[in-house]
Amino acid sequence: MSALPAAGAQAFALATGSRGQGEIAGMLLGPVSLAVAARAVCPVVVIHGAETG
Repeated sequence: MSALPAAGAQAFALATGSRGQGEIAGMLLGPVSLAVAARAVCPVVVIHGAETG
């Protein structure tokens, strides 16, 4: 789990995906996205996938 935040020390920004499960849960961050956002020293962009179904 520490690889992405460590890479962020020398990055302009980090991008990670969201968990994207349903309308309500899709608004929440998954455990990886949340950990990266909490530990990164650079901006973090969370990308939500396209809606399906």
